[in-house]
Amino acid sequence: MESRKRKVLLLALRDWNLFDLIVSNLEMSGYDVTLVLNQGYKFSYKNLGQRLKNLYRKVFFNDRSYKLELRKKFDKSRQLSFINQQDAFDFCLVIRADLFDSEVLNAAKQRSVQFASYHYDGIATNKKVLDVVHLFDRFYVFDVEDTVRFPDYNLQLANNFYFDHINLEQKKYIGAKPLFFFLGTYYPSRIDTLMKCYDKLVSMKFDVRFELFFNVEDKHYKDEVYRANIVYLDKVLPYTDYLQKANKSDVLLDFVISEHKGLSFRIFEGLYFKKKVVTTNSSVRDMDFYHENNYFVLENDNYAELISFLETPYVEIAPEISEKYSFSSWFRKIFEFDMS
Repeated sequence: MESRKRKVLLLALRDWNLFDLIVSNLEMSGYDVTLVLNQGYKFSYKNLGQRLKNLYRKVFFNDRSYKLELRKKFDKSRQLSFINQQDAFDFCLVIRADLFDSEVLNAAKQRSVQFASYHYDGIATNKKVLDVVHLFDRFYVFDVEDTVRFPDYNLQLANNFYFDHINLEQKKYIGAKPLFFFLGTYYPSRIDTLMKCYDKLVSMKFDVRFELFFNVEDKHYKDEVYRANIVYLDKVLPYTDYLQKANKSDVLLDFVISEHKGLSFRIFEGLYFKKKVVTTNSSVRDMDFYHENNYFVLENDNYAELISFLETPYVEIAPEISEKYSFSSWFRKIFEFDMS
């Protein structure tokens, strides 16, 4: 008799389409997944009255808040409808709980046997998330310092991960003419370090590809950091497209922001795709997969040491270590069960 598929309710943010990879990884592992996104559902007015009221407020008072409020209510109604379609879920995983209304979180909790959240941003960026921590069976953060800063909330550490269902032909490391690659969002706290690194690598005659995305509120900074060969993005690149670009490179660049010290996805992508990683996050040295041939910590202006780092071969990490950081292993850790 065929066993029942375990049901997963996934609440995730729309940014970067990371949810696509999470869903496909879960489905390939045999789960039945219901996806609920934080925003972006196709909006429609309930009636003509709403449409006319919005037009009146916009034309006569230059007030666009009414439609924004309608959109929020519409998104919430869609979220609740997806949750209520199922009687029960075995697991509910909420990514960035601060981006969901408490009513939605409570509805998800009521229908889930296990209810856990993962916060891959520093708690300090939005401390309001602490108001909903009590709802969860377990609440995970990716920055170990948050477990110390907020001891009263029983926050647990869970690092980021790589997607183990992705099947891309891996490019063998070329030490003679390596291609450095960075794609990320503009953050004031790291932009000076990022641009200095770009200029330094170019002056050292390396092949360098930088792609920078600017949120709407930060676009006016673009001219301040302009370089002719940097690609400036006005819209978010899907995460699958980013991974394809990362896989075609030789060295991934990683710049930590001041708001947290958690290890970014790039650290684990380097592990999976067997790429060298140059990072400003010294925390990588504490990981069991760290090897000085594979990870170079950029600190104290030590660019001169890059040459010898690039000349060393990439060192393969034992599968029993690297597999601990796959999404499949990560998911089992989050919900504390063993598939063996």
